[in-house]
Amino acid sequence: MGTHDGRKGWINRLAVAKDFRRQNIAFKLVAAVESRLNIIGIDITACLIEPENTASKSFFYKMGYTKSAGGVLFKEAITGRLVV
Repeated sequence: MGTHDGRKGWINRLAVAKDFRRQNIAFKLVAAVESRLNIIGIDITACLIEPENTASKSFFYKMGYTKSAGGVLFKEAITGRLVV
């Protein structure tokens, strides 16, 4: 689930049922949220992940997210527009 506050997008929940994992579904879901946010002019997407959730952190790092000083993972569109 993705939301925004008018300047920054947030990925609030991301889950894929066990039987459907390893099929790039999570990648496609995140890319779709980023794309839709970018269409409305929001170029920063962030997510807050519990420190012990290494699988989620690893996934978002692979998606290009980086860690901010406050521990939030974020990604900024380089070109100003993401294309999916």
